[in-house]
Amino acid sequence: MFTTLTRRAVAVLMLTAGLASADNQTKTDEFQLTRRDFTELAFKPGAAGPIKIEADWKGTGVIKKDIALKMQLLRPDGSVAKEATGGSPLPVTFALTAAKFNQNKGKNYKVVLRHNAAGQDDEKVKGTLKVTFPTATVTVFDDSAKPIDLAGKGAKTEVSFTIPNKLGKLEVNIAFKNGLFNTKDLVAQLVRADGQSVNAEVDDSGLKLTRNVAQADLGKGLTWKVKLTNNGNPTVKGIKIVAKFTPN
Repeated sequence: MFTTLTRRAVAVLMLTAGLASADNQTKTDEFQLTRRDFTELAFKPGAAGPIKIEADWKGTGVIKKDIALKMQLLRPDGSVAKEATGGSPLPVTFALTAAKFNQNKGKNYKVVLRHNAAGQDDEKVKGTLKVTFPTATVTVFDDSAKPIDLAGKGAKTEVSFTIPNKLGKLEVNIAFKNGLFNTKDLVAQLVRADGQSVNAEVDDSGLKLTRNVAQADLGKGLTWKVKLTNNGNPTVKGIKIVAKFTPN
């Protein structure tokens, strides 16, 4: 979509991101269980969405028997949201609705893995329990799959994205390929919906723009931009921009 600009060009390119996507977090637990033992893994969802759990284990004896375990996903009040019993690997998926998330917001859910399935051998098992769950942070822009090249001599480009209508922290990370002569010539600006620059950085790869979004910012609109200017001579290649928003 982007092409390298000519040395004399002072062009402005526009890229508008799609819908924001919720980020996920993964927690793991390395466990060893003998018969009638259990392990727990607590986590706190930051948003509604799918909760994905998987346990993978092996028997520790000489034969390494296939032992079935029992998995439970418990709500904050201790009730069972979902349950499964089986051999390794044992996956469980649960859809956390917006209503249930709001009801239990800020509280821990828990995965419990038990070595108490009926008819199983007493052999000890060893493995990994993993849970992936939605967080409050959303990615509002990410061009990592199609990074930008920007020519020198003052060439410009900008990208646009929409933030949620909430108070929170906006963080933009900018990385690019540092060529032999690419030092500190790339200027990055974070621009509010009314066109006001609220943060600017000049550096080599690893630029970070942040803004604690206040009600006054939201009142100007939800469409923000990152503007880039290359004041150096050589083209800056492979510019990756990732913007994330975390509500208060």
